[in-house]
Amino acid sequence: MLEISNGKREIPISDTPIDYINIYTRCWQDNPSDRPDMQQVFSDLRLINIDTKLENGNIIIEDNNKMQIDEISTDSIDLNDNEVITNELLSLHEDSFQKGYDKKVRIQLIKQHIILKNKNENEVFNYTLDNKNILQNISLLAIFYRYGIGTEINEIKAFELYKEAAKKEHIDSLYDLGYCYQHGIGTKKNEIKAFELYKEAAEKGQIDAINNLGDCYYNGIGTEKNEIKAFELYKEAAEKGQIDAINDLGNCYHDGIGTEKNEIKAFESYKEAAEEGQINAINNLGD
Repeated sequence: MLEISNGKREIPISDTPIDYINIYTRCWQDNPSDRPDMQQVFSDLRLINIDTKLENGNIIIEDNNKMQIDEISTDSIDLNDNEVITNELLSLHEDSFQKGYDKKVRIQLIKQHIILKNKNENEVFNYTLDNKNILQNISLLAIFYRYGIGTEINEIKAFELYKEAAKKEHIDSLYDLGYCYQHGIGTKKNEIKAFELYKEAAEKGQIDAINNLGDCYYNGIGTEKNEIKAFELYKEAAEKGQIDAINDLGNCYHDGIGTEKNEIKAFESYKEAAEEGQINAINNLGD
């Protein structure tokens, strides 16, 4: 113990992946402010896990119609491989939202998939830009501008494209547009519009919108607080597999929000969300 306090550290085991070494050596920094917090460590570990899955070509993705891309691999054959890639990228982004991945992971997933397909970001961006007549490409183009993939970050253009796609009834763009209004991305904050768009998208079955609509009712965002409605929406989204909603449902059962307290159901919800990597659920399960 004294040796550790004096700065002695173990030597990394042979063949330990460099990314893992980087994580735990950062945790050894003498200055506490230089050490990653728990959420950052977990995010980095998740990212390594995702990268490994991408390299092995075994991430399965479901889009909103529950159609599956059998396997992300480098041997997809199509007359227009750029169109295939854009379809996969959009499904990948939608799936990563439903699984509660943070922004860093979502960006990395997109970048890794482009590399996996032996493409570069500019090429995919330009193809998407040249084919804006395809509705889903408008939404994907907004994602590229929002995250700076193949182009510079431009949140105003991202907002405008989400708005264009939403007007054409692209359901995920209704949700994304609501998110922009709620958080002031490319536009001024407008919680009432955010609530209205979440409600419209939720009514069309967009599960992230269902969860966020629950947040609106719980926190009084763009509407009056209503814990019963919040609980019902969290439950609906959780049943559809929205990971954040599963944790939120656990909170409702734990604290009696919109329903009676039920510690067993709270534990089960936290456990389910934690097994999917939801960081708050992991903390709640520990408590």
